[in-house]
Amino acid sequence: MSESSSGSLVDAIPAEKKPENAHVERAPRGDRREHRSDRRVSLRKAQNEPVRVCLLDATVIVGGKPVKLGRVQWRAVAAIALAKTGLDTDALAERVYGERREDANALWVLMSRVRARLGDETIVQRMRSYRFGARVELEHEVLARTIAALPTDCELNASTRAFFEEVAARTEHGIAVLPDADWVAGIDVRLHALVYDVVRALLRDANLRGDAANARRWARRLFDEDRCNEIGAELALRAFDGHAERVRIYREHETALAQETGATPSAHLLAYLEERPAGRKILERSRRDRRRPNA
Repeated sequence: MSESSSGSLVDAIPAEKKPENAHVERAPRGDRREHRSDRRVSLRKAQNEPVRVCLLDATVIVGGKPVKLGRVQWRAVAAIALAKTGLDTDALAERVYGERREDANALWVLMSRVRARLGDETIVQRMRSYRFGARVELEHEVLARTIAALPTDCELNASTRAFFEEVAARTEHGIAVLPDADWVAGIDVRLHALVYDVVRALLRDANLRGDAANARRWARRLFDEDRCNEIGAELALRAFDGHAERVRIYREHETALAQETGATPSAHLLAYLEERPAGRKILERSRRDRRRPNA
């Protein structure tokens, strides 16, 4: 029998048929009830969580899930959250649109879209004002309270470490740009300071745990947050003890100081480097580089 006349041998094998009354194995009824119960608990937990407004990366977390908004939508949510007790429509329109004149219905349309994205009960309208209907917390205030409560001589607990690492990851390329307006004046400075404190706490935690690799990682990140900061520079130099990266860190610190403040590295930092042969080599190399015409 040729293959061309009868099809392939595989095709010739009849498919195995299941009996019509074949038993389909199911999970035990008790397991199914337990699974449904776990889902209900998770749902209630998500519903009871406060809405978190994250100025660091312009995100709102609702029911444990991040929601990204458009630029104007985010501006409206941030304005209401920072006002704490809500805003009347005139004040909200001023903070959202500034001097730009908009149609009278523009704010209503905008807020309808915001409420559709976040859920109708997240932000509610009462007469001529908008406020959060759900419990709301500002992430940077949570961060500030957590940092203030940290002990200085203990490792971070697992949940705090995870929270700080998440914040550090989300701000690795900078924080979200805030509107240039009076109602957010000074907040960007506070946010940068909080990120600096978060990274410094992660560095201290890595040192306490003897985690040299993460100590170098967070020390470099801390230094990059503000290259003029003497404390950050010294911590980075200590973390990279014995590594060629120390030369680059010192030169970047020296250059940043010269360009941004016209100053030179502090006597304290110079004394620290002079204490060890490796540090003296860094200083000598820096002096040699500065003497070069194109340095």
